[in-house]
Amino acid sequence: AIHAAYLADRRSRGETPAVNPALVPWEELSLDLRESNRRQADELGVRLAAIGYDVAPLSDWEAERHRFSDDEAEVLARMEHERWRKERSAAGWTWAPGSKDPRRRTSPYLVEWSELPPATREENRAAARRLPHLLADVGLQVVRLTGPQPSRGPTAW
Repeated sequence: AIHAAYLADRRSRGETPAVNPALVPWEELSLDLRESNRRQADELGVRLAAIGYDVAPLSDWEAERHRFSDDEAEVLARMEHERWRKERSAAGWTWAPGSKDPRRRTSPYLVEWSELPPATREENRAAARRLPHLLADVGLQVVRLTGPQPSRGPTAW
């Protein structure tokens, strides 16, 4: 579902597999990118818990989807960028200016959140805001955790 959402988003922007080799069906996706999608899904609960939410089975298919506040979307986006950055660095990727180059394993986005271009930060926030819809597509929903929660606001990340 994460990859399907990524495909839809990037294709809506006019990107093609010639420019972005990740824009292929799941079955054709490289093993490292499949694993990256799995790790992103594995850590979704951690990111949601950081802002006081969890995932549960979808109970009302007709209900309006949850909307994260701007601060919540910011925390989710920052956390996912940090996860991705660590994952890429561990896989031997390095920072380089210009376009991402999967062959050379370089990316201009292997930087701290504050160093990302504003448009890229907004793309990450938009992906965070789409999470409730992505979860609904697989029969899940975002729910508020009950009880005491750790204090982790937007400044924690």
